[in-house]
Amino acid sequence: MSGSRTKTGCWTCRLRRKKCDENKPACSNCTSRNLECYVYDQKPAWMLGKESWQHVLNSEEAKAIRNAAERAYSRRRQKNIHATPWSTGVIVQDVKELGHPLQSSTMLDRTWSNCTQPLRDCNYAPNYQHVQTFLDVIFPLQWGFFALCKQPDRRWLFDTIVASEPMYYAIFVIG
Repeated sequence: MSGSRTKTGCWTCRLRRKKCDENKPACSNCTSRNLECYVYDQKPAWMLGKESWQHVLNSEEAKAIRNAAERAYSRRRQKNIHATPWSTGVIVQDVKELGHPLQSSTMLDRTWSNCTQPLRDCNYAPNYQHVQTFLDVIFPLQWGFFALCKQPDRRWLFDTIVASEPMYYAIFVIG
């Protein structure tokens, strides 16, 4: 069983209630988070003399370890949020500026039938119906926690999807 728990993990992972890979001299979890990896066979000095495991978990040292891990996680999370694909891109204020009429199922068919060059040279003409289906149905299911209410509408997301050909095709496949 690959998911079974062991009792031989490092004390830091045990305090954080995380699965330890038990690499030596320090596990990967502690190393990647710049946490002190307390050795497997000996308890740290601050753990000695505690009445129960609950007292160890509630100690100031254990709280400090969990807080340090949480701060490291938050820093990585913030760095990833600022690197999202839609943090840069073209913003179109009105769909008419795109130069494509809003038509439903035939737009993509015409794009492929008019294309005689290799695929990479074909004109990109998005089908807005698929994008709208994605925004109305799939996006709320996948990202229900995402605060769309901060924006008056979803135009920024629509513009980003339409402006980026790879993103459009990814949405097309999902939708």
